[in-house]
Amino acid sequence: MKKVSKEPSKINEIDDYLSGNLSPEQVVEFEKILRDEMQVQNDVTLTKKVIEGVEGHAFKKMLKRIHNRHSRRGGGNAED
Repeated sequence: MKKVSKEPSKINEIDDYLSGNLSPEQVVEFEKILRDEMQVQNDVTLTKKVIEGVEGHAFKKMLKRIHNRHSRRGGGNAED
């Protein structure tokens, strides 16, 4: 079983935490560190913002592809 280190500001541990890939015991341990360490709190907040930005960008890109595909077809039937 993978153990959460005492310095969980590493991106992989934060990513595992945010992705729900930690065991319940690891979550408890990580959240204890998260409560006590301001730098870890900042790292988690920054990582969340980066993930949201990447997901938002990917979503916009997908919408643009759908729009372009629909436009090339003459804008007729919206059932892609």
